[in-house]
Amino acid sequence: MSLWAYVVLHDRGFAPNPFWGYCTLATCKPQVRLRAQPGDWVIGAGAVRRVGRRRLVFAMRVEEKLPFEDYNRDSRFAKKKPRLGGTPREGCGDNIYYKRADGRWKQRLSFHRHAHMPHDLRGKYVLIAREFFYFGAKAPIIPSEYDALIPRGRGHRSRFNPDLVQGFLYWLRGDFSRGVLGEPWEATDPNI
Repeated sequence: MSLWAYVVLHDRGFAPNPFWGYCTLATCKPQVRLRAQPGDWVIGAGAVRRVGRRRLVFAMRVEEKLPFEDYNRDSRFAKKKPRLGGTPREGCGDNIYYKRADGRWKQRLSFHRHAHMPHDLRGKYVLIAREFFYFGAKAPIIPSEYDALIPRGRGHRSRFNPDLVQGFLYWLRGDFSRGVLGEPWEATDPNI
């Protein structure tokens, strides 16, 4: 089991998308999506200018890893296809990529810029979790004994002391309920 950690620059409920019973990571972080395996954990800590450094935006235990085409076709994730003009949760759906009949990739209408498509598709997979903790605007401060898990700047980290990871998971599972515990940060902050 590995733990993958990165800084969440924008928290809109899109990447990750914690709604409709699953936490999914379908865009951004292509190397994490390519390399993470079922049983691994992915965590996102807040950026200094948005959520606040040392705040835990989300944590998810990867249960499945699906190619984009399978994610698009799977009825479990139909509600994750964005519906702009719907509720905020419907609008931030991350099930945005599919192949046309001619084999070319297409992006559904969403607030995610089309220019990101080549970057996103490099990840090849969508990470899926039913065991997750999504805090959003209620992101707790990560205890200082786990500071080594918090990346600085862009990119990700994945090489951590196993005892540190186990301690972090013990804190997480012991102190918090699973599921959606807060709304996306950028949906609640009038200054963003």
